[in-house]
Amino acid sequence: MSTETFRIKFLTSKNCFCCLSTRNLSKYPLRSCVKVFLNNSDVLYFSIGPSNFQLEDDELGISSLYANVLNLRENDLVEMCIVNNVSAVKSLTLSATCADDYEVLELLAESVQNTLLNHVTVVNKNQKVIIWVSPFLHVNVNIDEVRPTSPGHLENLTEVIIKPPTKVKTDITEHNNMSVFDMFQSRVPLTNSEYVFNKFSKEIEPQVFRLHPLDDLKKVFGEIPNSDQYFNVFIRQKDLSGLLRKTASGKVDKLFLLKVIVPPYVSVQGFIAENLQVETVRVQLIVIQDFFKTEIDFESCDFSVMFCHQSLFKNFKLKVGSKVILYSQLRDTSSVDSIIILTKSVYLNDVEEMLKYYLAKNCKQGPVLLNADFPFQLDDKNMVCALKFEPSSKSYCILDSDNIRKIKYTVVEKEVEIIRNESEEQFITFNELDVCTEVGNYRQIFENVCNILQKSLNRNSYELEGIVISGKSGSGKTTLLNLIKNKLSDSPFRLHFEIVNCGTLKGKTLDSLSRMLYCNIVRAIYFQPSVILLDDLNAICGKVEREIQTQESVVVNRSSEIVRDLLNIYLTHNQIQVIATCENITQINEYILPARGKRVLWHPFKIEDLNQSDRLSLLRFLFSNKTNLDVVDLEKYTSQMDGFVVQDLVDFTNKAIFESIKEGCSQVSSIHCDNVFSNFSPVSLQNINTHSFGDKDFSDVGGLEDVKTILIESLLWPLQYPHLFASAPLRLQTGVLLYGPPGTGKTLVAGAAAKHCNLRLIAIKGPELLSKYIGASEQAVRQIFEKAQSAKPCILFFDEFDSFAPRRGHDSTGVTDRVVNQLLTQLDGVESLSGVCVLAATSRPDLLDPALLRPGRLDKQIFCPFPDSAARLAILKALSKSVKFANNVNLSEIANLAENYSGADLQGVLCTAHLAAVEEAMGHDKELKEDPEITQEHLKDAIVNSRPSLSRDERAKYERMLTK
Repeated sequence: MSTETFRIKFLTSKNCFCCLSTRNLSKYPLRSCVKVFLNNSDVLYFSIGPSNFQLEDDELGISSLYANVLNLRENDLVEMCIVNNVSAVKSLTLSATCADDYEVLELLAESVQNTLLNHVTVVNKNQKVIIWVSPFLHVNVNIDEVRPTSPGHLENLTEVIIKPPTKVKTDITEHNNMSVFDMFQSRVPLTNSEYVFNKFSKEIEPQVFRLHPLDDLKKVFGEIPNSDQYFNVFIRQKDLSGLLRKTASGKVDKLFLLKVIVPPYVSVQGFIAENLQVETVRVQLIVIQDFFKTEIDFESCDFSVMFCHQSLFKNFKLKVGSKVILYSQLRDTSSVDSIIILTKSVYLNDVEEMLKYYLAKNCKQGPVLLNADFPFQLDDKNMVCALKFEPSSKSYCILDSDNIRKIKYTVVEKEVEIIRNESEEQFITFNELDVCTEVGNYRQIFENVCNILQKSLNRNSYELEGIVISGKSGSGKTTLLNLIKNKLSDSPFRLHFEIVNCGTLKGKTLDSLSRMLYCNIVRAIYFQPSVILLDDLNAICGKVEREIQTQESVVVNRSSEIVRDLLNIYLTHNQIQVIATCENITQINEYILPARGKRVLWHPFKIEDLNQSDRLSLLRFLFSNKTNLDVVDLEKYTSQMDGFVVQDLVDFTNKAIFESIKEGCSQVSSIHCDNVFSNFSPVSLQNINTHSFGDKDFSDVGGLEDVKTILIESLLWPLQYPHLFASAPLRLQTGVLLYGPPGTGKTLVAGAAAKHCNLRLIAIKGPELLSKYIGASEQAVRQIFEKAQSAKPCILFFDEFDSFAPRRGHDSTGVTDRVVNQLLTQLDGVESLSGVCVLAATSRPDLLDPALLRPGRLDKQIFCPFPDSAARLAILKALSKSVKFANNVNLSEIANLAENYSGADLQGVLCTAHLAAVEEAMGHDKELKEDPEITQEHLKDAIVNSRPSLSRDERAKYERMLTK
């Protein structure tokens, strides 16, 4: 058995085959079994598969994902030979490597068996393989048993047995060990006996502090003594915890070694460093006797607060909330003979005098501590220097007013820079909170969320009580999160915020999703008390129907499980809260928001729709912050902006300003606003198909005068006189049913009503809502009404209403019964239909369910009758506005002749007459250049040669049926 040496090459393929170059396929045919010898004496079996990749003759291509499972590294050298006479596998037993993979195998067992041969053909006992259930979902399995012999070839009739995993291992446990963060975990308070034992068992116990900038103290006390010294730190009296000890002279020694724990590093791929980096610096401790009371009570937190100079934040790239340890107390034995000053060439002449001035000024208030090789700034002109001491073994020194005169100074040229903290957070440039005091319920949500965070983070026994903020797309959820973040991350609260944009995580593999979220949690634990912001949570944790199990639904459920487990496991006993945003709270997965039991998000808040007053206040605020506004009637625009969200108003403002800039104007005028508004499409209508009602209004509809009057009262009056209807004690009627014989203009009048009243039209054909899947029809009805609310003011028009809302109890499948029940709850349920008029049309009202016609639902039933002689004349005039008649045409005579004709029949008469005129004209002139005239004879012939859609007897029968 001869072997050859190959080099491992990683491929992006999604199978368990190994691939070779085209030249090597002559020695190793496709689907043949090969044996691979590793350097550690292990043996693996593969099948040769086809490849679309260009490989060298010495390369063995393997899927990178599968190679990681087998612990193979790229460019490793392996020995390979071909294996002949491999027997067929009759029975195969496999088990998932974790509980989540086993759940996927159970749910999609049939799909796994059907696609298994596409991913692997040679199996060997105790060798792992990967099964790709979909292009975005895979499971790792172990081959437990191969019968009759191992290795073997899989066949179509091979029996596949799936066993539960012998060792449950979730995705979460595969991450880095959290033991490095044990010092940051919140702990149970010690009893008195334990505290006394710990206090006397060690002379000095290291203590963890949370770093805050010294400016927070200055905002309260003003100027603080010794605050200008770079290496002085301030803590509270009660945070000493036995740290200070007295020297032989009876004085308190306040010199400490401070260990700065650098925040954990996260790579671009989402991997976090296992070991924490620690930097050391010597500091002088100053105790604040009367510590000011902050709104966040850090006394209930395990971490004491330390205030330090900004230079520590800059040089160690720290953020507010970073952790430090007062590790050990130092003796003042650091006398030096000379100081070497390192600085840039431009500061060589002035740096010595500036350092002497700094020392003389601060020595008046007490001893000054200096650290070697620590860059610090001496003045406001960015004069930066670093120091070295003689003897060179000294890493720090303490100077007072006596010994600063004895020390020699030497200036040496060297490039010295203060490291700028690139991760310093940027805040919103203008104060959006001003407008939130007046607009909608933003102020209430803002205050409630801030209060919940403050109270929950003050508790000694901490529990995760997350917050979820819901609202339409563009309603300002992300802006509201920024306002909360800006307030609570500033003094005096100083909470740390981790922002997770869930929209960018959509489509990621489950491992990548878990790893990235884990990194955010680790940072939140380090900086705690913290808040994790999950923006657009429904992007990765959307709701799926239980009855329908698809590959996508399995991925969503597993993603939701991972998010829930990560938050519950790692945030328990830590001072960390969660705020999530979504468009609709009902669309959050049940793993995050279960109907019963423990949930991650406890406090729901909803951003309500803006009313006209809110829109006017916000529009004035936006224009005043961005440009000069000419005399513009903003109320005229806001009255037509029903359904607009905050993003729409921001876009409208920006486009109006852009229009003014294009024309070179310094102010925005009404002309600019008109140009923008005429072509403006709000966010709420981006996913809604509003039907065009054409160019016909009520003036183009002949007859039906009573119908048009009632529709104007129902549709137009509430928009023209909103103040009257807003103060009305009764609920506004918003449901209208148009019924009558076919062809009387029910559908036409609906489109004309939308045009006449300047309303959007959402037209629904009844059968398109019906589905064979359980619950799909009801969901379609709910979505239609939700879209109508987003597009208000609008007309929701149901054509052929009887086709999906018949009497209940007559449908053997029960589909239409459930649709009718859903319609009843939508028409007069708890949720208001303000701004939405439901207009339905049917030619068989006797087939409708009676519950739909009671007051409060479709309470206005308008009969559209056959036209009489006067109505037929009006219809003919309306239809013939663009028709070319001869001088002898008498429409009154035609209207009298067309007895029993409906509006549709009259339109057919005109079409027939027009075709007859065209045929006659083409008989005389084959090159017809203009539209021929329709004569009286053409119209009479059209009536003679046609018949109405309903005869006299059928019409009488139909009218008797409608009057019952």
